[in-house]
Amino acid sequence: MWRLRKGDLKNIFLVVSFIALIVSAVINLESLWKFLGQILSVASPVITGLAIAYILNVLMRGFENYVLKFMKKSKRKFVRGMLRPLALILTIVVFLGIITVLIAVVWPDVEETVISLSGKLPAYFNDLKEWGIKTLENFNFDSAWLEEFTIDWKAITTAVQSIFDSDSTSAIIGGASSFVGSVAGSVLNLVFSFVIAIYFLAQKERIGAFSVRVFRSFLPDKISEKFFHVTDICHSIFSNFIRVQCIEAVIFGVLCYIGMLIFRFPYAGIISIVVGCTALVPIIGALIGEIFGAVLILTVNPWQALLFLVFVLVLQQLEGSLIYPKVVGTSVGLPGILVFSAVIIGGNIGGIIYSLLSVPICAVLYTLLKEKMAARASEKEAAPQMPLEETGTPDSAPKV
Repeated sequence: MWRLRKGDLKNIFLVVSFIALIVSAVINLESLWKFLGQILSVASPVITGLAIAYILNVLMRGFENYVLKFMKKSKRKFVRGMLRPLALILTIVVFLGIITVLIAVVWPDVEETVISLSGKLPAYFNDLKEWGIKTLENFNFDSAWLEEFTIDWKAITTAVQSIFDSDSTSAIIGGASSFVGSVAGSVLNLVFSFVIAIYFLAQKERIGAFSVRVFRSFLPDKISEKFFHVTDICHSIFSNFIRVQCIEAVIFGVLCYIGMLIFRFPYAGIISIVVGCTALVPIIGALIGEIFGAVLILTVNPWQALLFLVFVLVLQQLEGSLIYPKVVGTSVGLPGILVFSAVIIGGNIGGIIYSLLSVPICAVLYTLLKEKMAARASEKEAAPQMPLEETGTPDSAPKV
């Protein structure tokens, strides 16, 4: 007769509690998502800071392991102790310098282009209107409604120019107190996130050691070891992906710049910088830079803008088919077809952010799957093989 043991009662209680927790979460799913959203909103500066720290850590490790490598081997304790502060300072200077240069280079051309385009739009619109009227008349459709259609271009041009006028901008911002509060809050959260990122970078070994002790203290050894193994794989893949994605973006930007010089497209420098920056987003990022470049060139020569679209589309296809799967796929250990599939699935799930994260996440799952398959294969090879007499002959097999 089966008897209920003390350990069985505990296991049954845990199973019932877990099922009750899952059922309660499913029933109150909307409230649960709302609660999680509130937690994420409150902790967003910390989460953003951790993300910034992780990205900047790739650059800081480059300074520590390559540029300032000689400081590690120094016999002076003071020199070795200055390695981390100096690498951190160089990382911050380079990061802020890149952002400053991009803003200083991009913004004047954007301002000039928007104002110039707003002045040329009336002529473009009139040409398009005339083409539409002729097309409707050729197919015997009524074109009176299109002839009466007008746009107040003067008011639009004044509004666009007022956006870039410092006095008008100040007046607009000064009158919108809610907008100021929202912008100020976002800027303040970004500053806090950057401070948190700097702190994590400066104390990453100490914080990492404390986190390991916490997990080992509250989790069983077997679970904690598996957790650390997975985090090691995630760190290796994500850091390699960030590093190689930056290299790939630089390659694409340089190729775009060379091609624009060869074909004598205007704004070669600014467009190449924007295309290179947007190429950080896998596959679809270059499309954003392509649209930006086409709008810039449109103010100079519409025909060249069309040729530029064709040029970048061809360059993107070549780069996406040859360079990207080879460089990124090799860095994260993924075949090229899985890189394409991950980007497409991630983009369909959640847009640009998920598209960016889909490749390293897929690489982590792919690595874990290969490890599990290798372990299962080893278990099968190590399993003892039963003699043929004991397993039965074909004659003794049951007949169906």
